[in-house]
Amino acid sequence: TLFRSAGFEDNEVEDEFLEKLETSEFFELTCEEKLHIMAALCHRILMTYSVQDHVEAKQQRSAELWKERLAMLKEENDKKRAEKQKRMEAKSKDTVKEETDGRMPKVENKKESEEKGKKSEVKKDPEEKGV
Repeated sequence: TLFRSAGFEDNEVEDEFLEKLETSEFFELTCEEKLHIMAALCHRILMTYSVQDHVEAKQQRSAELWKERLAMLKEENDKKRAEKQKRMEAKSKDTVKEETDGRMPKVENKKESEEKGKKSEVKKDPEEKGV
């Protein structure tokens, strides 16, 4: 920051700015001088115990809320996964049941029925010749 380059800590107001404040009003200072003073004051405020405690409390609360959110998302994901698994199991049971129990009689196409007819004729012919 600007203060560190001059050898000052962020929370220190340089002596020259303090002297100017003793002899003039804040609004009479240059923009750079105002900026230095305000930055030092802000840093001092941020470094107070009450502000640090507040920030830490908010960070802890944020971490708690994040953990709750992750747990909730995991629970929702687990439910969706379980529902999907149930659907897959039900679908596979239905498929197996259709294949074993509930088969519909096979409908023959024209070619299959012609071939069947030829086979039955072939069987009849040898019997007729033998009689």
